[in-house]
Amino acid sequence: MDKRLRSPEKAPVDEETMDDCDADADDADCNGIDRINNLPDEVLCHILSFLPTKYAVATSILSTKWKNLFPLIPNLRVRLDDSLILHPESAAETYLINFMNFVDRLLNVTLHDVPSIYAFCLICQKFDDGREIAKWVQAALRLNVNRMDLRIRQLRNSNFLFDCLFGCNISSLNLLLDFADDAPECRFSLPNLKMLSVQYMKFNAVNVLLEGCPVLEYLVVSNCYCDPGEMLRICTPSLMALKLVNGVNCLEGGLELDAPKLEYFNYGGFLATRILAKALKCLRIARLDLDENVSQYPYESDEQAAKLIKACSDAEKLWLSENVVIVSSDD
Repeated sequence: MDKRLRSPEKAPVDEETMDDCDADADDADCNGIDRINNLPDEVLCHILSFLPTKYAVATSILSTKWKNLFPLIPNLRVRLDDSLILHPESAAETYLINFMNFVDRLLNVTLHDVPSIYAFCLICQKFDDGREIAKWVQAALRLNVNRMDLRIRQLRNSNFLFDCLFGCNISSLNLLLDFADDAPECRFSLPNLKMLSVQYMKFNAVNVLLEGCPVLEYLVVSNCYCDPGEMLRICTPSLMALKLVNGVNCLEGGLELDAPKLEYFNYGGFLATRILAKALKCLRIARLDLDENVSQYPYESDEQAAKLIKACSDAEKLWLSENVVIVSSDD
């Protein structure tokens, strides 16, 4: 008995039926039927959720059906980028004005009645008006945003931005602020913040920020900088995971680390000039990876490397790069 599987025989096709189907399809095309518009709103919203915000909002001009779809997207993620231009032929000043008008209308008109948005990301490569940016951040906060991502290369009147963040209830915040030389003295209070990532901020600003985050659990500090002798103080009782990337701009700075609940620790880049680290008793995984130019440090680095290793000695898994081993073994 032949047990090999056999392909099922195809049902005979009536040529007249096929001709009728082809004719119906041709009629639909000729009559200009828009099959996308016949999709349920839920499907269209799902499609829009994959588009950049500018393009997703622009679909509102297609027809009445599309006009109010964007605010209906569940777990709405708003991503605004001043380098993403709908009309690239426009002059620089014109497109920045258009960008400002677009964001104003989106946040204050299009999304006015939306109860909440999941995430708000603002990327400004050229736009530098701190007053306007602060207004946008405040508008996002009024929309009960959960996660906020601010990446700003240059900024005038930066105090407006910092002031509007005081006391907000977001749970996740990413700050890339490449204008730190002009940043004023600031104050922060982020009572519900669980996740924080900061880049290109001065140590003293990061210290003040951390003091205002009483329930912080996840922290990334990358390529921040300091004045000579300035300490980065990470003394957060609730902290569970820390990634610290020291750039060359913090070679003359120090690190104070006191995080009794820390479970995951990743240290990379340059070694701090001075390290004060308490034992991390709850540490599960630690990774220490120093820059390849570590041998050229203008100070005795072996003692600081030893302090860092000692603080991580209770880790269940401890990974040391070759440079860490070389430095810690120097006489």
